Amino acid sequence: MAKIERDTQGVALYLEFRKENATCQVLITPDGVSHAGKFVGATFYRRVIQGTEKKRKWRAYTFPTANSDREVATHLVTGNNSADDEAQLVALVDLRLKQLNDYFTQLNNSGYKLVNDQPIYVEVTRADLESVIVKEMPTKVWSRIKSVRQASGFPEEVVTTSK
Repeated sequence: MAKIERDTQGVALYLEFRKENATCQVLITPDGVSHAGKFVGATFYRRVIQGTEKKRKWRAYTFPTANSDREVATHLVTGNNSADDEAQLVALVDLRLKQLNDYFTQLNNSGYKLVNDQPIYVEVTRADLESVIVKEMPTKVWSRIKSVRQASGFPEEVVTTSK
């Protein structure tokens, strides 16, 4: 779990799925604390690029966090946690995983397959979380992902058009 005083707040997960002439890109950022000391909830970014589209805007969805859940998560991030906090966090994680499972099941049922059979993991810093707060794609995280994509042999083109 990230600590408030550390610059690195956690690890983001990037997944790329393809079918025919469409690509679905997913990024999940962790809970963390911004430079201002504000709790930032985990966020799910996604976009689907089809056909000859070059780019598409990322859509951001914050995972469920009620006020009490934010307090629990903040306690866990700072290390000031109790057994009750941890039990509440487990319930929160279960809810988040159910939502992810539903989304990935839909992708699978629609014929999408994970590119290179591998996810990409990159670190997320306090500075990156400043973008997450306002639901913008954290550009430095995306730069790290693009570097790893290239080094890992992912296809250069996001969408391969059929001729």
